[in-house]
Amino acid sequence: MGFLLLPTILLTLRWIRAKWMPWWTVALITLTVGWALAFGAATTADRPAEQSGAPELFALMFGWLYALLWLLPHLTLYGAIRWVLRALRPKTPTTEPRHPDIA
Repeated sequence: MGFLLLPTILLTLRWIRAKWMPWWTVALITLTVGWALAFGAATTADRPAEQSGAPELFALMFGWLYALLWLLPHLTLYGAIRWVLRALRPKTPTTEPRHPDIA
């Protein structure tokens, strides 16, 4: 469950407090925590004793890639929501002084 919720939690924190969660922090936490969760899931899975350790080895080497690929759709959704909300935001009037020759 933690692996599935990780991008949602990180991007929610980014949305609420962007200064606390800059993009480099989102990427670093995604890669490290996502790798740890993927590797932990691969090592604790129930498998027959005669099966090779290929899943554990693959998760050890490329668990970060699972996390990165799982983050991409969330980033797309995050960007789309931000774009829509920015487009729907009312435009603020400018406070520039008017030119006296323009009526």
